[in-house]
Amino acid sequence: MKGLILTNAYSSSAHSANQPLRLKEEFARLGVEIDILRNDGFWTYLDGEGEIKSRLTGYDFCVYLDKDKYVASMLESSGLRLFNSCRSILTCDDKMETAIALSDAGIPMPKTLPGLLCYTPDAEVSDATLDLVERELGYPVVVKESYGSFGAQVYKADDR
Repeated sequence: MKGLILTNAYSSSAHSANQPLRLKEEFARLGVEIDILRNDGFWTYLDGEGEIKSRLTGYDFCVYLDKDKYVASMLESSGLRLFNSCRSILTCDDKMETAIALSDAGIPMPKTLPGLLCYTPDAEVSDATLDLVERELGYPVVVKESYGSFGAQVYKADDR
């Protein structure tokens, strides 16, 4: 059996460097050969005929350690089995999608109000909206942006 670990092309943290190496060690103990590649080789693409092509052949599976949803989708479409599927990346990368998925799975979640979709960067939240949030959730309240990793974009609000 042969697998691939595909990592983010630009991540430079110690964790990002160590994780694929540790996984490779553990796979070797199971007799699984592993290649580690950075996601910087345009491994998948749409050819001039509108078909998805992959340069990654000969692999039984891929441990996908990137958040590039487009490459994940194309790899899956080309037949490569991903661990950290495109669907899981989309769900886990968006905190509200994660909350919905957990709730759908019967996991108790705290009362959660979805953020309002706004296309105007400098728009102000109306007083009526803030009043409703205060009535529904009270203070202190945890405010999370939909996107962010490692605890970033999470805030505690004690008042307006």
